[in-house]
Amino acid sequence: MQIPIQYNVGTEIVKTKALIDSGAGGRFICEEEARKLKKPWTKLEKPIKVFNVDGTQNKIGWITHSITVDITIRDRSMKETLLISGLGPERIILGLPWLQDHNPDIDWVTGVVHFRPRQKIMIKRPMKPFIGIFDETKQLNTGILDKVEDDEVLIRSFIRGEEDSDEI
Repeated sequence: MQIPIQYNVGTEIVKTKALIDSGAGGRFICEEEARKLKKPWTKLEKPIKVFNVDGTQNKIGWITHSITVDITIRDRSMKETLLISGLGPERIILGLPWLQDHNPDIDWVTGVVHFRPRQKIMIKRPMKPFIGIFDETKQLNTGILDKVEDDEVLIRSFIRGEEDSDEI
């Protein structure tokens, strides 16, 4: 499924399409699109040998560089490091790692991609919540709880969820 995305080149907004492909093992951009960005390429420490879906070697053969770009999909902006490779007719491919990182809701019938609000979970642990229960003076023969220290609370944590549209 292709989705509209955009990125900036200087003051110009460039609109293109990205293929969402759960079978792809990374985030990719074609060489032509990478050149349009006018950003520095980063040489990979170790080149990656590339094969096409049909098992043949990719025409470029090896991925040797990546590029980092700020892209926008609908109302969500994100910084992505894309591997530069031959992609045939595609400009950008967002594979399984991207899907796992962003976990969008996708309506495969209409082609609409929706991002959930980013959430932050804070775990607050009370100070010495069980004074007297796990004292060194009492000998409890309950296995793992014998070894519990004050700062290791194994029973109940207080969890508070907080929506935050800017940070995880």
